[in-house]
Amino acid sequence: MKTFAFAGASSRCLAMYAQPIVNDYKDSARIVGIFDPNQVRAHYISQDCGGFPVFSDFDRMLQDTHPDCVIVT
Repeated sequence: MKTFAFAGASSRCLAMYAQPIVNDYKDSARIVGIFDPNQVRAHYISQDCGGFPVFSDFDRMLQDTHPDCVIVT
């Protein structure tokens, strides 16, 4: 299973990446975290997509989650 983290909590993150991963690719992909200085937006995306961890520090997210890929949105 491939793991993904997001750098940026934009509407593009939600509609083009997070929702499809959670809804269409859940058998082969998993979201392990999201980073954004705007914690309100990051928490919204996390809650909308099942509740993955939200980070205010990008380096901490990488250390804690070890994603296979980071999607910058």
